[in-house]
Amino acid sequence: DKAGLYRAVLLGGFHEAGPFPPPVDGRLPAHEQLHGLLEGFLRRLLTSDRTPHARIMARELVEPTPALREVVEAAFRPLHDRI
Repeated sequence: DKAGLYRAVLLGGFHEAGPFPPPVDGRLPAHEQLHGLLEGFLRRLLTSDRTPHARIMARELVEPTPALREVVEAAFRPLHDRI
């Protein structure tokens, strides 16, 4: 159905966009690692040459649909646990 296709596009885009978050440089202080992580995330969403997936994700953050919960669990929960 349409909602399932939308969820698949949201989740699939994370795999196509490349590794996120970037590998951690254990030599950097924690605050610099966190800064780099946030900067990378925001750059993906806000740059002028962002991907179609990034545009959809930015819209999802402004106007969330039920699919956002799945995205959070699949893409952001592992990141949260790592932090």
